[in-house]
Amino acid sequence: MNIGFAITTLGRHDRLATLLASLQGQLEQGDWIVISAVTGVEEVRAIVRDMNFAGVSVTAVSGPRGASAGRNHAVNKAPSTVDFLLFPNDTSWFPPDFVKTFKAQAISGSAGALTVIDELGPKFLLPPPGTPIDKKNVWQVIEPGLFIGHETFLHLGGFDESIGTGAVTPWQSGEGTELLLRWMKLPSVGPFEWCDYPQVFGISDPKGLTKSERRVKLRAYARGYGRLLVVGEFGPVQCLKALLGGASFGLRKGHPYTVGDGLFVLLGRMEGLMGTLFSAGSVTQAVNR
Repeated sequence: MNIGFAITTLGRHDRLATLLASLQGQLEQGDWIVISAVTGVEEVRAIVRDMNFAGVSVTAVSGPRGASAGRNHAVNKAPSTVDFLLFPNDTSWFPPDFVKTFKAQAISGSAGALTVIDELGPKFLLPPPGTPIDKKNVWQVIEPGLFIGHETFLHLGGFDESIGTGAVTPWQSGEGTELLLRWMKLPSVGPFEWCDYPQVFGISDPKGLTKSERRVKLRAYARGYGRLLVVGEFGPVQCLKALLGGASFGLRKGHPYTVGDGLFVLLGRMEGLMGTLFSAGSVTQAVNR
């Protein structure tokens, strides 16, 4: 099995170097990494040159803004021999046995999810292996934990570039979920693979942000979530639950979130559900992951 990593970055070079260093010595000939850099591509290439990836293709290219567009751009550079694609953030990193463990799994489907862990703990607890994916648990898959067959990804047309972090629209999340909603409609895709191990590591969404930045990000992500509820036809009950969950977000999540953060999640989800923005200032895109 050959695996490929499609990475997009705005130029967080220290974090990116940590990610690449965590993969040194793990990859084999036929594996692949492409980094789509919005800015600083020469600096990224210098980081790659300082790494030891003998016999493995590691490439940095100039790419478009937006996580969805950047990941698609990176995948377009992948050779046809790559079997599965993974999409770590530039703030992700992997344990020393990640690639070996991943390749040792008996994957019979064309897509699956890995547990993503940050300093606050697992971002989501995945369902037990063998659980069918559906409109309830699809939200437990996030992009850094997603893996999907190369051919399947191309057949689906990749991520929807009009949504997700850094996209030109206000809908700043949901690209992975939207991709899987389309995957679920394909015939003969096999079971969805829920994998507790190996794991992917990263940083929490609010890490390093001021209160104001955190709330901009929460509102932008919530806006994308609300919009996908409508586009994905999740129904009025799920939409109502989303609003109630948004209002109680700060209480449910706890530190470092506050009760006041729930207002911004609620506003964002309402904007997404209604397909409109309540104020010009709310157009501000999410602080990038």
